[in-house]
Amino acid sequence: MKRRDFIHINIAALGGVLINNHFSYTQAMEEISQSFQHVTEQSDYDLIINGAGLSGCFAAIEASRQGMKVLVIDKRTSPGYDIAAKRKLWLNTAGYEKWPDTLAQLFFPEGEKKEIFNTQLSAPYNSSIGDETLLFAGSLKKGLLRSLLANNIDLLLMTDVCGIISNQKRQVSGIIVACKQGVYSIPTMGFIDTSDNNSFTRHLFGQPYKPDKAGFVMEVQDAEYLNDKYLTLSSSYGLSDNRLEIHHGKKSQDQYFLSFNFPVETDNLSAIEQKARLIATQISKDFPLLAKGLANAKLRYYAQECSYYLDNYKLPDITLKDYICIENRPTEHSYNSILELIQSAQNSISRYKKQDIRRTMDTVYYAGGKNKPFNTSTNQTVNEYGHTLSLTAYSIEGMQLPVVNKSLLIAGGGTAGIAAALSAAEKGAKPLIVEYFNDLGGSKTMGGVTGYYLGQNKHSYILALEKGIRQTAKDYNIALNCICRCFHSVRSLNRYDYSMINGAIICGAQTNGKRLEKVAICVDGELKWIQVKLTIDATGDGDIAYFAGENFEIGNTRMYTTQNYSQWDLPFKSKNAPMQTINKDYDIIDNTKITELQRGLYLSHYESFFYDFYPMLTVRESRRPEGKYKLNLIDALEKTWFKDTIINAHSDFDPHHFGHSEYSRCAFLLPHSNQITVNIPYRAIVPKTIDGLLLSGRGISQTHNALQFTRMSADVYLLGYATGIIAASIISRQKRPRDFSVSQLQKEWLQNGLLLPNHPQEKLSAQDIVNKLIEGDNEYLFKCCRKAKQDILPLLRKAYKKDKSILIAKALAWFKDAEGAGLIISELEQLFADEAQTGHPQQYFEKYQADNLYWKINQDIALLGMCGNSDSNRIINLILCKTHSGGEKVKASDTYNKNRIDLLLIPYYNRILNLCFYIERMPDPLFIPGLEKLATDTNIIGYQTSDYNHTRWRLYGGLLELSIAAALGRCGSNKGVQTLIEYLKDVHSDFRFFANQELTAILKKDMKFDYDKWTNLINTDKGVLNKTTPFSKEIEL
Repeated sequence: MKRRDFIHINIAALGGVLINNHFSYTQAMEEISQSFQHVTEQSDYDLIINGAGLSGCFAAIEASRQGMKVLVIDKRTSPGYDIAAKRKLWLNTAGYEKWPDTLAQLFFPEGEKKEIFNTQLSAPYNSSIGDETLLFAGSLKKGLLRSLLANNIDLLLMTDVCGIISNQKRQVSGIIVACKQGVYSIPTMGFIDTSDNNSFTRHLFGQPYKPDKAGFVMEVQDAEYLNDKYLTLSSSYGLSDNRLEIHHGKKSQDQYFLSFNFPVETDNLSAIEQKARLIATQISKDFPLLAKGLANAKLRYYAQECSYYLDNYKLPDITLKDYICIENRPTEHSYNSILELIQSAQNSISRYKKQDIRRTMDTVYYAGGKNKPFNTSTNQTVNEYGHTLSLTAYSIEGMQLPVVNKSLLIAGGGTAGIAAALSAAEKGAKPLIVEYFNDLGGSKTMGGVTGYYLGQNKHSYILALEKGIRQTAKDYNIALNCICRCFHSVRSLNRYDYSMINGAIICGAQTNGKRLEKVAICVDGELKWIQVKLTIDATGDGDIAYFAGENFEIGNTRMYTTQNYSQWDLPFKSKNAPMQTINKDYDIIDNTKITELQRGLYLSHYESFFYDFYPMLTVRESRRPEGKYKLNLIDALEKTWFKDTIINAHSDFDPHHFGHSEYSRCAFLLPHSNQITVNIPYRAIVPKTIDGLLLSGRGISQTHNALQFTRMSADVYLLGYATGIIAASIISRQKRPRDFSVSQLQKEWLQNGLLLPNHPQEKLSAQDIVNKLIEGDNEYLFKCCRKAKQDILPLLRKAYKKDKSILIAKALAWFKDAEGAGLIISELEQLFADEAQTGHPQQYFEKYQADNLYWKINQDIALLGMCGNSDSNRIINLILCKTHSGGEKVKASDTYNKNRIDLLLIPYYNRILNLCFYIERMPDPLFIPGLEKLATDTNIIGYQTSDYNHTRWRLYGGLLELSIAAALGRCGSNKGVQTLIEYLKDVHSDFRFFANQELTAILKKDMKFDYDKWTNLINTDKGVLNKTTPFSKEIEL
């Protein structure tokens, strides 16, 4: 057999060779945007594949090659689970000579070479030691994901198949899936199961799934001279064969992988996963006793999941037609086994015959061998701001699902969830933690954000926590990183009575009236109900509150954008390998939308390290459910002490973008200004309408601006800790959350230091503030603008009649009174003349300094826009006509800020934003030439279709271009409207929503994101743009 004749699958289409860290945005977007675009509710998938392991990916590529429309689904955050998630990062070299070059490029892409520092590697592929070729998990995950997208295969990650739909002839006609956005049906003409051990098929047809053995992999650093294949251990560790297998690491010569197997006596996979981690940490604790080469070794990482071995691999009888299983047992892969796996995938696809006639959906089959008639009552096809998906919301009512009864549910085992579970357990509440990952900790562990930026990081509770983590690291020879935090959390919880369900997707809720009674989860393809007395929503995204029907807000009140998200690369600190920058902000996403979450996952794969990256998107902002009280910016800035204050937060204003609100545009609330301590009231964690539920973490009732001061991880942990104690008290006293008083707990916390005492500040009266403004004290302008309009505006008007003070004039303008606009205009004219004389630095890097000339001008522009006096149009137009980009984007000089996408801006970025801020409130055709000139500046335009090499660097250019387009459109410019229409095709749902909203306001029609209809409207109705459209809104708090 010739080398290249071994397989006929289109390996060339895998494209692994093209994966690198400088992959162009245009090419990436072309591939990503195709995902979900060629399938609508009228056109079904030919084939849906469950499981994005190697078998599933290769089967999908072969099916696509044969002309099928294919969807691949996996519950994890990346493809390639059978190697990457299980951390089996080695191949036996048997058969390497048979591999085609293109397959080698998938496993060993060119781009990974700069991340390899192991000098002991040799052929094959300069990645081998002895009879093993070593792999990078990141290379495989990146390559497989792009290979799927490049082959026009749709991919849904963080999604689990939980049911099969058939017609009356028992032919597959669809599937049921669960994801964090809900439960949905998807039509298909065929289904292939490539799940781990085909566990989905076993569950579906009622076959017990009980492993008799599990395997686990540890990653070790600072080891040396481990040249044996095995290391014999004593029976005290409970290993199946009393030995560790030793495998070299590719990154550095002091990196090794230690794998072991252990017997299991339960079908509870969560319990098995926790047992694996306890064994691993017991082994790491004894490293110095096990081998000389481990004397200084540290456990630095481990597998995300176990390998499971069954005593009987016989599959159940499959009674549905067009349902195929590709057998997927755990294996130690070799070059030969990969080729055999590809051949098996090809053979399976060859057995499937593409169907052309759409089938009816009559019966749903789900875990336990159960079935029920298909429910079509919902019929809500998913449309996400113009992107229609082949998914329809599906109600799980009427399904005979297992029910888990608990008194307290902690939904989400992240920073807040861990703290809530621990404090509730300390009070005897016996919480159940439900967590998506197999490890606890959320963004600080699965996201890798182990440090603290502000927050109450010097709080006695945080200091004690960090001391305990450091001691755990020392006692168990664990690197001081995410794994140490995971283990410390479990170790702390193990002192109490609690339970945990890992690998769970929270996908629904059931209420009785307004009381939350059940939460729906999907675990390994099986839907379950958790019936509970009280739930703490620590998802960070308000998922439980949303499913229960509580109202929520997301993003700011102008463009509805959130903070940007990141996905951190896995660090590797070694004497042999230099440390590389691992924290990267990528983009903005609305993770409440299916397409947005998938896009975020896709883009992070394109940008991440080849070595590896953490599995979790660290999303800084999502839903903010509505509570009995909404914490706002004034509460934060005035340090309001509430009668029901339960915890404090401490931060500066850190929105990870320029800030859209009036306070930011007027230079009062610039990024990283106003470092303050904020008090959080109990009412902010009690939902407004839903009972049986508490909120915690960042997903509490607060405004977008308030969130910037409360979201730091130390504060999130402390809030979680307080919430757990409250929950335990509510349960023990049998109270409703809305009827519970925290007064006694507040006293206890003030005594034990959990809650910082109130230090009342001298409150200046409105008259005192006005007097200070008359005296010329600029510090008091911001204080004035925080006062209630009805309290201070009459005093300002009275004062201005006596003393024509510039600060009084500015305060009046803030409250939309133009009486003093003439003074502001005069000041602005002088300031702009000064700037024209001194010039604005071409290499101006935005440090957001309110007292510099640039921002003084920006403030006056914004205040004039707020007061609404058209006399200022002349000076605004003069500034506009003399404004340009200032040149290319200016890079930061330090490593950290170089990775802040919100700080790579053109020199006049915020000037242009403030001009748009003014113009959209005071639109006039006078401004059209100046704005259209800006819209031809090559440093400003083109971000909707940009071909920048780094995908994440386009975001804030797009926001600026949209702002200019909105200002133009409101002035009556056809060019602005056309740009808004173009942004209906943008990948950001926030941009599409804003563009459609602006078009609706300007053109007085709503074409509901339909690009062609909007285009036709402006082409056929020439009078549609004959007027201006002023923008008005309340001041964002």
